[in-house]
Amino acid sequence: MNLCFVGYGAIAGVHADICRRLGHTLHTVVGRVPASTEAFAREYGFARHTLSLEEALGQHDLDAVIICSPSELHEAQARQTIEAGKPVLVELPLAMSHAAGAALAELGRRLGVPVMVAHTQRYMPAVRMVRDEVAAGRLHPYHILARFLFFRRRNVGWTGRARSWADNLLWHHSCHMVDTCLWILGMPPVDRLDIRGRVGPRYTATGIPMDLDIAIATPEGTLVNIGMSYHSEDTGLDFLFVGEERTLHIAEHMLLHRGTVLYDPAADHPYVANELQDREFFAAVTEGRQPAVSAFDVLPALAILQQVQDQNPAPLTRR
Repeated sequence: MNLCFVGYGAIAGVHADICRRLGHTLHTVVGRVPASTEAFAREYGFARHTLSLEEALGQHDLDAVIICSPSELHEAQARQTIEAGKPVLVELPLAMSHAAGAALAELGRRLGVPVMVAHTQRYMPAVRMVRDEVAAGRLHPYHILARFLFFRRRNVGWTGRARSWADNLLWHHSCHMVDTCLWILGMPPVDRLDIRGRVGPRYTATGIPMDLDIAIATPEGTLVNIGMSYHSEDTGLDFLFVGEERTLHIAEHMLLHRGTVLYDPAADHPYVANELQDREFFAAVTEGRQPAVSAFDVLPALAILQQVQDQNPAPLTRR
């Protein structure tokens, strides 16, 4: 399959390595900065590089597009790609409003274009094991406690490389966490949830709020508390699932029960979730169907983020 990448950087590099390993052709990369775009194309062996998405989409031998650009660019680039009739995998978030995400989902449906969103946590083996327990009725959660912590007082990505754009705590990182919690609970209807979000103060050095918490309660009484920070020196991903039958803990991709390891990520390669996700996208394109995590599937998470945004009138992006 001939692939076009929109954007470069660490996560694009992960996708590129996976795609090469799966036997796909890295055809074209579209970037914003000439030198960086050329360097990324050379490093990963893309046949072409350009600064024009329109030019790239005009190539008739392109089979699919993977969008890895800054979050605020996803909506416009996904729309342009869908309108060109190219199947697209969009790094999370699909868009930075619920209305925009819903419009993209409908556009893909109307034009018959597969649209997948990289909600990669759904493919983490530990997360899938917990969801299977809940879906089978072997775990009835009372409370989910989730944390996603970083130390980002400088404008850098997770590789430590400085960058020209600011990340978004609400629409990027908490989108992962909200979607994962909803998915594990079986996607309860958003209009039946009690949703409360609070945002910390804007940090001068980055120009964005650096702390966020989201509280969700289901009609049945299950509580979800999600804490996020870009100020934390203690970094990482953490879930605690407090259930009637037992308490399960995901820490750094490992699944534990009272100290017993139920899944050890060392058994898989470091990017197994990304590979499972990308395999599903390519299978959907080959089979002419919508992928497992389609644009419509991620709208509940965007709806919750929209409520949190609306509850906090101060802008959540960099001024």
